[in-house]
Amino acid sequence: MSDLILYIKQRFNLGIFSMLTLFLLLFSKKNLVFSWEDVTHYFLVFFFLFLMRLYDDLQNAIIDIDKENRIYTDSKAQKNLKIALVLLVVPFLLLVYQFKTELLTSIILFFIINHLLYQFLFPVRNIKSYLPLLKYPLISMALLGEFNGVCIALFLALIVFEILEDAQFPIERKYAFPLAIIAMILLIPSMHIYYFILLLVVLSITLSLISRKTKGSPYLFLLIFLFTRLIIISYEL
Repeated sequence: MSDLILYIKQRFNLGIFSMLTLFLLLFSKKNLVFSWEDVTHYFLVFFFLFLMRLYDDLQNAIIDIDKENRIYTDSKAQKNLKIALVLLVVPFLLLVYQFKTELLTSIILFFIINHLLYQFLFPVRNIKSYLPLLKYPLISMALLGEFNGVCIALFLALIVFEILEDAQFPIERKYAFPLAIIAMILLIPSMHIYYFILLLVVLSITLSLISRKTKGSPYLFLLIFLFTRLIIISYEL
C-alpha cells in the first residue's frame, strides 16, 4: 500500500487528472444538459485514467530506469504495483457492470487488446509514443455511445498536444498545424457559414499558438479545442 501511495504522489497529480477527466467528460457530451449520471461518468473516467496511468508507467519501467522519483522502476515496488493494478481492476469492472453494464465487454476487450499492442508494438520506437493515447478515443466513444469523427478528432488533438508539449515525441512540430486542422474539421458537423467562420477563427488562434512555442501553448490548444466542441454542441441544440 505504501508503494501505491508513493506512486500516486509521484505520478498521479490529482489536480491535473481531475481537470483532464472534466475535459473528457465535457468534450464527449451530446448536449449541455447535466445530471447525476455525469457524476458517475466522472468517477469512472477518473478511475480508468488512474489504472491506465499505472499500467503505462509499469510498461515504461525499463526505459525509465534512470529517471528520478519513479518508484515503479524499483523491482520490488514494481511487483507490488502490478499486484495493486490487478486488484484495482476488479472493483473498476464491478463498477462498470453496476452503472454501465453495456460497456463491460468493450472495456475488457480494450484491456486485452491494449496489452497485446504493448507486448508487440512497444519495442517499436516510433509507435510506443502513441499507445498511451489510445485510451482517449475509447473514453469518448463510451461517453458518446458511439464511435464517430469526434473520437478521431480527440485522438488527433492529443497527438498535437504531445507534439507541442514533448520535444521527444516522434513527430516534428511542423506537422502540428495540419493535424490540428484535421482535428478541428472533424468537429464541424457541416460547412454551414456559421461553422465555417468558427473554423477560420479557431484555426487562426491555433496557428498563432503553435507558432509562438510558449510553455502554455499545449494546454491553450486543448482549451480552444474543447471550447470549439462546446460551441458546436450548444449551437446544435
